Amino acid sequence: MSDEQLDPREPLIDVRSPAERWSDAGRARYGSLQTAVDRGRLDVAALVWMAIVLLLVALQVYLALRGTIGFGRIGWWDKATIIAESGGLLVIFGSMIGIALAAFSRGNRRQLALRLAMIGGAWGAAASMLGIATAVHNPIAPNPIGEITRSGELKAVQALSYFGYSALGLVVAVVAWHVLRAHVDRSELDDGPLGGALPVS
Repeated sequence: MSDEQLDPREPLIDVRSPAERWSDAGRARYGSLQTAVDRGRLDVAALVWMAIVLLLVALQVYLALRGTIGFGRIGWWDKATIIAESGGLLVIFGSMIGIALAAFSRGNRRQLALRLAMIGGAWGAAASMLGIATAVHNPIAPNPIGEITRSGELKAVQALSYFGYSALGLVVAVVAWHVLRAHVDRSELDDGPLGGALPVS
């Protein structure tokens, strides 16, 4: 028996360094996690999540356009304020969660979920810009002097808050677009003539 042949009765010795063992263990854990994610169909969860988020936003806008609260009707600036509120935390953080779910999935519905998340972020930015206009338009109490100051501070704080929401919505839309482009480019590579294989030098 040559030295290259292994005796099955002898114990196997792991000659890898600790860094190599940690690297291999990390790759194995990532592979098992990705398999569990693929089986869990996170693309469906992302799509359903984003559909519900946008449905809630649409309902809020619909109720604002109906123009009634309780037993009375509201004006256009009040409607605009309610519409501006629809671009707040619900749609922004909801779209962020949808992006995270879609980014970790490999299903066919992830691209649609990312497009909905991009719409959600864009709506958050646009609605919050409308909120800035409503905050500036709100009348200031003429008397006394102290009320004028407090009303002016309130308008400034509201406008800055809406500006922050608008910036967050824009960031969410841009992130969703970049993740979507990454998925599209990866899909084109997988469907290409090489079948996703990289050339070997």
